[in-house]
Amino acid sequence: MADETNNPILEQEVDWNPTEIPNETLLLDGTYEMDIEELKKAFSSTGKLMPKARFRVVQPDSCKGQSLFAQYVIGSETNPNPAGGSPEWKGRNAVDLGKLLKKSQVQMRGGKGSFDETLAAAAHQHITLDVGVRKGKDKNGNPRDENYIKGYFTVGEKQPGLKAATPGSSSNGNSGSTAAPLSAAEVQEKLAAASSEDE
Repeated sequence: MADETNNPILEQEVDWNPTEIPNETLLLDGTYEMDIEELKKAFSSTGKLMPKARFRVVQPDSCKGQSLFAQYVIGSETNPNPAGGSPEWKGRNAVDLGKLLKKSQVQMRGGKGSFDETLAAAAHQHITLDVGVRKGKDKNGNPRDENYIKGYFTVGEKQPGLKAATPGSSSNGNSGSTAAPLSAAEVQEKLAAASSEDE
């Protein structure tokens, strides 16, 4: 092991702001302008076609840089890698993938070999997403909250903003209550409150 006692790199000061570290990796219920960092073809552990997306928040500023992941399982048990025209391409996940591509204004064309190109063309396009929080389970079956995409919009079609739960609503805003966008100050206040609860 190298001697680190006289290492000048270890003596450098670190300039950081702990208030900028998110308390949670989950996004709050709201509308976000996102950069599509990556959209690629992938397959599930059972061999089903399952494109994966990685998004990065552009707006609102209070959440800028946070990430969101999504996967679109299109294959089925009987048809893991369906050809065009197969019933699997009419399912919910295929429809959502189509919305993602259309609303990010990616040119789509069919046929062999074009799928990878179409997905790659989505890289660094911007899209607006309505994101919610719901109860889910981790890979071990333990309960946890998770984000999900509620809607896809072209940039400018819907304003980015976070939603505040109204009295009587659940923490994820799925109780049918109305919600109003939060200001940046209100977001910081919520984050500070969540931080003090963790301590």
